[in-house]
Amino acid sequence: MPENIEMISKKISIRLDKTDKLIKLVGLVVLNLIPLSKFLEVIESELGVDKERATQIVQEIDEHVFKRVREIVKKHNEEKEKEKHPMVQKNKIKKVDPYREEF
Repeated sequence: MPENIEMISKKISIRLDKTDKLIKLVGLVVLNLIPLSKFLEVIESELGVDKERATQIVQEIDEHVFKRVREIVKKHNEEKEKEKHPMVQKNKIKKVDPYREEF
């Protein structure tokens, strides 16, 4: 995902040193060490950009990084849920005959 952040940095013309800082900040948000609700403020202060530019950066990060993270987490959670319920496979419930013996 750092590649996505580097692509965003080039698109928005962020300097290389600030790109490294942005990669670290995104990682801290993913790890929930920085609340997502504070991300815009942190981008403003840590990268030294105005609110408009910080908003642009956050929107790009949301679209190209956080969206992908959400999809990965959702898929992982769905797989974990299937493991909890072995009778459910590919959105189909196995029919169990209580009178049939297992061999």
